[in-house]
Amino acid sequence: MPAEWQVYKISSSPFFIFLWDACDSYSLRRMDGGGLEKAWESLIRANDRFPNEMLIPYNLACYKCQLGDPKAALDYFKQALAKGTASDIIAMAKKDTDLTPILASINRL
Repeated sequence: MPAEWQVYKISSSPFFIFLWDACDSYSLRRMDGGGLEKAWESLIRANDRFPNEMLIPYNLACYKCQLGDPKAALDYFKQALAKGTASDIIAMAKKDTDLTPILASINRL
């Protein structure tokens, strides 16, 4: 297998996507000098790079809720629904306090 294929295989794996999300944006959100804006900036790049992954727009919806932009949050949440099992995603959202600002809208979906 050519080296560039190996890099693609690793960088597009679900585990790599999880690491990107969990380690980069999650850490940026909570570290000194970090915050929601920096986490958002990191994760939006991942959304462009991995357009078929549900967890990335889901977390972007969380960040937009916490940044006070419920309209954008709902748009990202709908993107997540289109990329995964809607019933599972909605059930997860109902337990996620980050999404409380748009929970009424989620319940109407």
